[in-house]
Formats: sequence, structure tokens, C-alpha cells
Amino acid sequence: MNMTKIEIIRDFIQILALALSFVASNIFGDWIKTILVTIPNLLSLNLDRIFGNGTAFFLAFCTIVFIGLYWFRIMTKYDPNADIEGLESHPWNLRPESKRKHNIIIVFILTTLYLPLSKLSLSALVWSDSFWPVTNPYNNTDFPIFEKSNSNTMRDPNDFCYVTSMNKEDLNFSPVIIAVALITICVLTFWFPIALKRLVDKNLPRVDKYNEMGETRHNPDEEYKRLLGKDTCPYNFLYNAYNEKWAAYKTFVMANKFFLIFLVCVISKDNCLFRSFSRSRIETINYGLQVTFMVILFVLHWRTEPFLYRSQNLSEYWSRAGYVITTVLGLLTVLNVGPERKITIAVIAINVFILLIVFWHIVIHTDRYKSFVKVMKKRLDFSLNIYSPRLDFAKHIKRRVWQETWTTLLLTSEQFKMHENKTVAFSQSPFRPPYLLNFSGTVAERHVENLKIIRQIGIKNYTSAMAPLSTSLIKLRSIIVDNFVGPDMYYAPEFFTHKIKTCFGKAYVVPFPFSVVMVYDEDETVLVLAEEWEIERYVQQNENKEIQRRRHVRQTLRALEGKVIIGPSREKNDTEIQYYRGILSIQRHKRSKWSNNYNMNPGFKITVSYVDIQSPNERVVGHDVLGITEDFQMTTQLKKLFSDNKETVHIGLAEIQKLMEEYRQYYRDETKWKEETLSYEFFINVYDNPSIPLESLPALLITTEENQLIQSLPESEYPSLIYLYERMRIVNLSRVHQWWYLFWEDLWRKNHNEMPDLIKNPEKFSPAYRTSLCYRPMTRIELEEFLGKCGSWQDGGKKGFLHSGTLNRIYLYLTNVVFGGRKKVTSKKWNITRGDTIEKESIIQGRNKRTMKERIMIMKDIMLKRKNFQRARPFFILHEEEDSDSENGDNSDGFNSASEEETWL
Repeated sequence: MNMTKIEIIRDFIQILALALSFVASNIFGDWIKTILVTIPNLLSLNLDRIFGNGTAFFLAFCTIVFIGLYWFRIMTKYDPNADIEGLESHPWNLRPESKRKHNIIIVFILTTLYLPLSKLSLSALVWSDSFWPVTNPYNNTDFPIFEKSNSNTMRDPNDFCYVTSMNKEDLNFSPVIIAVALITICVLTFWFPIALKRLVDKNLPRVDKYNEMGETRHNPDEEYKRLLGKDTCPYNFLYNAYNEKWAAYKTFVMANKFFLIFLVCVISKDNCLFRSFSRSRIETINYGLQVTFMVILFVLHWRTEPFLYRSQNLSEYWSRAGYVITTVLGLLTVLNVGPERKITIAVIAINVFILLIVFWHIVIHTDRYKSFVKVMKKRLDFSLNIYSPRLDFAKHIKRRVWQETWTTLLLTSEQFKMHENKTVAFSQSPFRPPYLLNFSGTVAERHVENLKIIRQIGIKNYTSAMAPLSTSLIKLRSIIVDNFVGPDMYYAPEFFTHKIKTCFGKAYVVPFPFSVVMVYDEDETVLVLAEEWEIERYVQQNENKEIQRRRHVRQTLRALEGKVIIGPSREKNDTEIQYYRGILSIQRHKRSKWSNNYNMNPGFKITVSYVDIQSPNERVVGHDVLGITEDFQMTTQLKKLFSDNKETVHIGLAEIQKLMEEYRQYYRDETKWKEETLSYEFFINVYDNPSIPLESLPALLITTEENQLIQSLPESEYPSLIYLYERMRIVNLSRVHQWWYLFWEDLWRKNHNEMPDLIKNPEKFSPAYRTSLCYRPMTRIELEEFLGKCGSWQDGGKKGFLHSGTLNRIYLYLTNVVFGGRKKVTSKKWNITRGDTIEKESIIQGRNKRTMKERIMIMKDIMLKRKNFQRARPFFILHEEEDSDSENGDNSDGFNSASEEETWL
């Protein structure tokens, strides 16, 4: 059982325990109280309701929570933020598994103790009976008679409010308890849910705008579910049960708990605020408000349905209904309406029934149960809306035959695959293209990176980025990567924000599509420069002599970082500046470091800490005392600072400048290494181009790829390529062949684990075998005979997964859609044509109709002459044209039509 399911049960029991607080009025017998009070409160950790002595549990829970909050604060400082950290970010999947588990445990403890400790803290403020040093005198009567104490050392019997002992000589710890309670309410009750929401917002997976083919995504909800399943964030259990709009639903649940705690603890006879009122009046108001609140919660759930899956929303409906009924019965109980015995039975029956339903909906959400139901119902599942009349055959065949073969080849071939235990991680942000981290030089990594880029920017932007560049733009890009990458870069945007003062920050480059990302020192604003005029403006500003002078001042200050220096200091209310030895520090937005252990993040808040001043306390001075201005003028203080530390500056400045050059060189080399391993053009040239003739493929690879392994791919992977082209030829013989393949391939993909007849005969059903059914359309009689031989046609088509109804639908679809022709529509579709950059002879050869044997001979001949080909950068032109078999919205794909390569992204 995963953490999400445990949390659903925990939240249900904790809220139920609050709703059942009316049982404490001793109306029911002991055994009933055990069922309705002891067990729920024990499971929800409201231990003071069972054992009393609220002070002890309050202090114990406070100790645990404060330690937990301290660690929560420390661990949330590690917050992967690719916007700020850029290419030095460390996503969650690069973190050790043990540290992720620690994070999960701490957050789970804090969310579990939220209700019992918040309840105890609020009880302390109103001094409920859990903190009374005497047994509650109001259990049996509303207005007990208290006799005056005759002892000088003992308090009066009714003087038990805000004291921890009835003995006057004992210390009264109530002020300490109230102070701790106030701190707990501020930190745990209010701050923690807000911090949790921020944590969820920062770590929530973001759905790419485009799919793996670069087309606009029409099924974002299904993609969001897939991303949640792959999410490696340790806080995943906080939001993976809810839809994207209600990802921070856990904070809403905590707010509900607090409101119920307020009703139960404050509006109660058993505290020092309302002990002088009659119990019936107070509890009537209490349960009237509870009923109203529970009805509001039920209506809110009906309007929003925050859970991701229907079964979880149904479970919550039952839970909310149970809360409403329980509070209504509680109201009837305190009003003495109806027979006590029947109300008791109803309370027990309803809550046991609701609890069973909650467990049931958790069980039905498990994969094992789903598989069991599928087998029992003999239900076939499809990832495509396979019977849609608007199904785009060509698109899905390209994805499932051509593209999946290339992905499998590049990810599994010995010469292309990733190293063992390789973790694929990206620096990604919604503001810019993604960037593969920790590149180790394999073709598989580059292929996955291409897929990731296409999913974020789309086919149109991807293709536009491959267009030929002007000479001036090539020069500008070269100047940037050689000189203007890293900290201390300058860019004054057209429109300033009030927080940006110096316009300095960190700049880094995402190589494809080429983007300069600027993150400022004073603000976490991210600015992406991609247009030619923006890039030209960026270069002009950073080449300006005044900006270079300011950069030199900043680098000089960096040269003193972490060093013991002679610097200025000034005592409070003292106008005279004196100089002492101290340590200079630079505070940045993030703590992550580059490979050489230097922090390259934006942020330039300089302080000097002095420890040798004649004062017991450390003194820290900032920009004003150091003489650092917004335009980095060489003030008197700065001149003296640099002159007094001349030797340190001389050595440190050379180190900083060398370090910055190494930083730029590192990413220049990595970019070149990636391009040489597998080009960004490969996606359009080959992966998204199933129309390449076999005999043209070698020339295309030789002229567009630098990697010898890719160039020789037609030789090294000769059998795989021949089989791929043969599959494409067979599948595309007719529209019947196309749809027939999609149907049986998808049937195998989504159902073979539940169909033993398919597992026993993979050579007859799996698309990996050339003898598979998916390559051989049949008449109905032939198909029934074939299925009968395989054991899949049971009792004349009356039983099993493949019955007469399934075959009726298959052949009805073939008759109406395939043989009936294409339905004309006017939607637009983008078509890509290649610019004239590839050897014309090989392309012309590819256009002629040839037999497979002739194509193979031409391919071999081209491979022998590959040294004669010149490498050229291809470019592509997009044309908008009408397509008569396009898809519209979600009508074609229906369910999740994600292909296998998406599991890498």
C-alpha cells in the first residue's frame, strides 16, 4: 500500500474522530465508547482523549514536530530550480534514494501530527479539560456545586483554569504551555500548510504542450497521469492523488481539519471559556455548525471533484456523506431526539459501512484488481480510439512501426545504448528548451534529448530552429558562447521590474534551439533571449566599456570571496570607519555548485564578517559600508579595500577569470560533443521521416551526421533496417492493411498479459514476428478458423475476449471506413519539405520505384562510396495544406496513445 492510500485512510479516520466527539458525553455505554471513541482517537493519535494528561502528550508531540519542522526547513532548501540554477541543476532523480526516503518520512510525520498537535495547542489556549489538574466535574452535570477550600496551600475546587497544579506552592507552567501553543499554531497550524502548498507548486510535474511527434497535445490529463507515475520527487505522495488544478489539495484538507478542531475545542462545554454555559446549548451550536460545514464540504467536492481517478472521487463522496450523516446524528443525540439505541446502531453501522467503502475503493484502484476485473469481464482495452472514423492511420503507423523501431534500435543496440545504471536527467523549465545533464557520449542519450525537446517546443519551432543561419547571427552566437556566458553578465531589458537594480546576473545558453537565459541577481525573474535582435542587443550591452568596467569590479570582489581580508567596519551610531580582518562572503539564490565545487548561481549580496573586533559578538557589514553601489562605481571604500588586499586580489582575480573561461569551455565542448554524437536534425531527417527510400538512407546519414557509428548504421544494423522497411511496405499496402495492423498491434500491446492464448502463441499475435496476424488481413471465416486453432475462439464465438461481437465490429468498421473511403474535412496539417542540401543523385534514385533487392544493392553501393559525400546541414520548409484524414481534438486517440519511447521522458 503506497503513501497516498495510507494518507486517504488516515485523513478519513482523523476527521471522523472529530465528528464523533459527541460520544464523550457519556450517553452511550462503555463498549460503544470503545468503538466510537477509543479506536478512532487511538488511530488518529488524539491520545489525550483516551489517556488524559494532555500536557505530557502536548510536550512530546511538540518536541517531535519542532525537530521535524527544522529538518523540513533544511531539506526544502534543496529545491531543484532549473530556472535559477540553469545547467547546474540537480533534479530529484539524481538525488540518492535514501535521502528521498528521509524526506517522505519527515513530511508524513508532520502531516500526521498536524491534527492531534493543533488540537492540543488550541485546547491549551482555551484550557480544555485535557489540561485540567482535576477530573472534569462537568461530565455528569452542567453546574456542579464546588465547596471552598479551607487549605492555605490548595486552590478552590473550581479554580483549575490556567493552572497545572491545584497546589499553590507548585510552579504554574500554564504560561509556558500557552506560549508554546501559540508558537505551534503559528508554525505548524498556519505556516506549515502554506509551505506545503509552495512545495507542491514547485515540484508538480508540468505537462509538455506537445507530444513526442511535436503535435499539439489533446490529452493533457492522460499525460499528467503518466508523469505522476514516473515522478521521482519525494513529495509525490502529497499531490499524486489529485488533478493538476487541485494538486495542493492537502493544504485544503488541513484547513478543513483546523476548522473542525476549532469547533470541537473552542465551542465546547469542557473548556474555560464556556464552562459556565449549559452543555446542551453549547453542543447544539457546535453540531449545528458542524452539520453546516460538512454539507458545504460535500457540495464543494461535488462541484470540484479534486481526485485524479473516478474511484477516488466516489470514495470521497461516501466519506463526505458519512461525515454529514454522523454530524446530523450527533445533533439529534445532543438534542435528545429519537431513541438512543437506534441512533447508536445507526452511527456504528454507517461508519463501519463508510470505512469498508473507503477500503474497497482503495482496493479497486490497484493494478491486480483491475487485471482481475478485466479477465472476469473479458474486456479488451485499447490505447487508441481504434474504431474512430477519424483515426489517422499513417500517423499511428509512423509512430508504432517506424519511430518505435528507431527508438528501440538506438536505445538497445550495443554501440548506441546508454551505460549501465545511467540516470537520464534534464534541466527543464517552461520558459526555455530542456537540456540533458551529465551527458556521457552515447547516441541513446542524444536521441532521448531530441524527443524531450520536441515535446516541449513542438514540430514547427523545432523545424524553424534548423533553418540556415545568417552570417551575422552565427557570429553573434559564437561571441556569446566564447565570452558572455556565466555569472556577471549584463542585460538591460526594454521593460524593467522594480526589483532589478544592477541588470547583472547569470547567463547560460541552451544550444538548441539557441536561447540565452538571463537570471538576475536581485530577482528570480527569468528572461529568455531567442530573437536575433535580442541576441544582438545582449552582445552590444556586454561589449560596452562601462559594462566591462563594472564586470571587472564584480570579478575583483569575487576574487576576495572566502578569503581573510582587511575590510571596513563601523560601530552603531559611529561615523568613523575602522578597518579589521574579516571574511568576505557572497550570498547567492541557490547552493548548487558546478563540477569544480564553485557556486555559479545568480546572486551578489556581499557581506564581511569580522571576528576580531573588540566585541563579544560577530559584526557583519554589507554594501553600504563596503562602498558597493548599484552601478559599481570605484568608491573610496572599494579603492582602499582593493589596495589593502592587493596581493589577494591579484591571485584571486586570475583564478576567477580562469574559472569562468573553464566554465564556458566546458559547455562549448559538451555542446559540440552532443552534436557530433547525434545531430538535432536527426529527428526530422530520419526519425520523423518514414518516406525515406532505403537506398537514400545511407547518403542522408553520411551527409548530415558526423558520428561514424551513425554513418555506418545501414551496415551495422542491416537486418533490422531491412525488416523495418519490409514491415512498412506490408503495413502500407492498403488502408485495410493499415487499420488491421493498428487493431491487432494495439490489442497485443494492451491485453496480452491477461489473454493466455496470446501469450502461448506470440509468433501468431506479436508484431515482433513476421508471421503475426497483424500483417495478414483475413476474411471473417479465415479469422474464425485462425482464432480457433490458437484457442481464442471459444464456444463458437460466444465466450472469451475475442467473441462474435468483437468480430462484428471489426468487419463493420472495415466496411464503413476503410472500404467506404475517407471522410473529407477541411482541417489544416503541416507538411515538411526538405531544402536542396542532400546529394541529388541519391534522392532521385530514391524516387524511382524499385524492388527491395534493387534498393539493397543501391544502398550497399552508396555505403562503399561514402567518403565521397560532403557533409551538409539540411534545412526544412513547412507548408500548410489540407488533409483529408486528419484528427480533430480527442476523437482519434481517445485514450492514452503514448508510445514506448515516452517512458524515457
